[in-house]
Amino acid sequence: INFKRTQCKETFAYLIDKRGTLVSEDELRFLLWSENEDTEKKRRSVRNIISDIRMAFKACGVEDVIINNNKSFYGINKNKISIKII
Repeated sequence: INFKRTQCKETFAYLIDKRGTLVSEDELRFLLWSENEDTEKKRRSVRNIISDIRMAFKACGVEDVIINNNKSFYGINKNKISIKII
């Protein structure tokens, strides 16, 4: 998978580590910027990163890898990918 930006890789790795547990936009924002400042720009950036991840998988013919609940919580769809930890 080719992601547009490093933040996509970081976010996807974090979601894999959570193994399907939904995480909030706030948690992802703190992961990416290590700060608690809640701005519309940063919330929009998180949504754009999630969108970029979805588009990268769609380009490979795989959709619905990222699931969300009420547009503010995100997780990996464990039915779409297999995660093997070695």
